[in-house]
Amino acid sequence: MPLSAIATGQVDYVLKPEEMPAQLIAYIPYVFGKTHQVTSKFEGLMKNIFNFLHIKTGHDFSHYKYGTINRRVERRMAVLNIENVNEYVRYLEQKPAEVEVLFHDLLIGVTSFLRNPEAYEALQEQVIPCLFAGKYPESSIRVWVPGCSTGEEAYSIAILLQEQMDNLNQNFKVQIFATDIDSKAIEKARSGLYPANIAVDMSSERLKRFFTLDSDGYYHIQHNIREMVIFFRAGYH
Repeated sequence: MPLSAIATGQVDYVLKPEEMPAQLIAYIPYVFGKTHQVTSKFEGLMKNIFNFLHIKTGHDFSHYKYGTINRRVERRMAVLNIENVNEYVRYLEQKPAEVEVLFHDLLIGVTSFLRNPEAYEALQEQVIPCLFAGKYPESSIRVWVPGCSTGEEAYSIAILLQEQMDNLNQNFKVQIFATDIDSKAIEKARSGLYPANIAVDMSSERLKRFFTLDSDGYYHIQHNIREMVIFFRAGYH
């Protein structure tokens, strides 16, 4: 489990057990501290943060809700033991790598295989058959998955499309274009490698049919499913 958590790249600290209590105790005052009030000074500091993010990543967060941004900024401040926003702005200026860390912290990717089963059931029964209706074998079927995160939803759709082709006993040229602004998420999606806990979301039949379990306990998406999906990092303007 610890190795799986570290592999996500989302952990803030990797510590020995004896080092954990002190870090947790230091973190508590920040977690339960007061949320910053939106004042003109605070707005000015947030604009500086937005500017750093835009220059570093090319993405404009200035239209995000202040409450959402504030919570993520406060979380980074807590991790770094920084007490005020002004000090954090200076830290961003001095440590460009922190801008990238904050950027990824703002991208809260929540995804899983076949997430929201009712929606996927409706997709499988009402939408996907229509994509193949009137199509000749070897025709192209194209799908776009925006905000694909680490690929679970794109691969889920690929699996449903493959099952439909199997039911029809026909082959079609399926192309799924999956996009996200998070380059790290795209890299993970392209690998097609997932931890053992995906078994919670997938039936044993689908796991056996569409994945290969390696000796380290990770599932690899089958080659024919991965071939359907093309991952792109969404551009910015």
